[in-house]
Amino acid sequence: MPVPPPVPKPDPVPAEPSPAAEKTSAAPDPQPEPEPAKPATVRRPAARRATRRPGNAVAAAAPDLSWKGKTALEDPDCIPGRRYYRSQYVHDEVYFRFRAAIFWASRNPEAIGEVPQNMTAAVEAFMDELATDLEQRYNGGDVFPMPPPDRRRKGKEGP
Repeated sequence: MPVPPPVPKPDPVPAEPSPAAEKTSAAPDPQPEPEPAKPATVRRPAARRATRRPGNAVAAAAPDLSWKGKTALEDPDCIPGRRYYRSQYVHDEVYFRFRAAIFWASRNPEAIGEVPQNMTAAVEAFMDELATDLEQRYNGGDVFPMPPPDRRRKGKEGP
């Protein structure tokens, strides 16, 4: 098989445009000019934090004690009658056994009225029963006081 002849390379473009090219290139260059370099930013050292010294006239902010004397049911985040999604960490073994037990036992005709209909009802009943028991045994039957704010964490949209 014969080898094709080499293709000649085009002549290099001249450095100066021809007079005909100058007439057609009267329109402005579509590429924007490069922006001038921004001056280097100067990093300043971070400001020192103010420290309290003995005898300083600035008093410490008083802690929030608005929760004192209120029961857990008086917590501003507690809205009577509202059901709100909450989550806890539970070991898989316990969770899966609980789920299966509630599912199957709630469908057993012998367990009607004894087994909650679903996991939510079971957890709510357990929480109510345990809270009532603890209140009776350790707080004279009264609702416990609400926890101080620094002991409670809030989610993005609720308690």
